[in-house]
Amino acid sequence: MNRRLDFLANINDEHIMFLRKTKENVEFRRRLREFINNLPETKIDDIGYVASEVCSHVESLINQHEKQIDALNRKYGAKHKYTALIAGGGFAVTMIPALAPFLGAALPLALTAGGKYIANKFEEIQERKILSGSMMGIFALAKNKIR
Repeated sequence: MNRRLDFLANINDEHIMFLRKTKENVEFRRRLREFINNLPETKIDDIGYVASEVCSHVESLINQHEKQIDALNRKYGAKHKYTALIAGGGFAVTMIPALAPFLGAALPLALTAGGKYIANKFEEIQERKILSGSMMGIFALAKNKIR
């Protein structure tokens, strides 16, 4: 018996109801059916092979989701570093007035850095919410619970 997808038992009822409401399960089943139909003709004796291929396919979809999360982390990590750099320049000007002639132009930018950070953070939270609420996001969450 293949136990590679046992982590799916970790999905809580709230997530299952959410997926049913958004009908993501229908799209997932369609994609899974399409994948299975692309498998070569199999006999009942090949059920272990088919199960293994389905597990690999689901794991591949979860890996794609995790790559999207990594890309999101890199994207907002860079944005937050840039905002911190601008804010740091403004902070330096206010704390060390002697730097003002060199960094004077950074002060207006530093004042807007706080607003920029908040806007970026809100955007990041929204993107994370969308990704984590997807079927693969919920699968990944369930898989990470057993790690």
